Amino acid sequence: MKKIIIPVNEKAANNQGCIKLDPEVLAYVSNYSAKSGWSIKKTASMILRQAFENGLVEIEGKEGSE
Repeated sequence: MKKIIIPVNEKAANNQGCIKLDPEVLAYVSNYSAKSGWSIKKTASMILRQAFENGLVEIEGKEGSE
């Protein structure tokens, strides 16, 4: 199974608890949300939680590279 690779970014992380998704990603999450009956927030949270729990996410690269 392929992993999700997140490149290192030197910018500060948004720790405010609120994020804006790219329009394409929002469309994916909205579609799954509509089909499942869960809210967009809950759907995105479940997807991310399962990705982390199943070891599908890695941080790759050196700090400062985008």
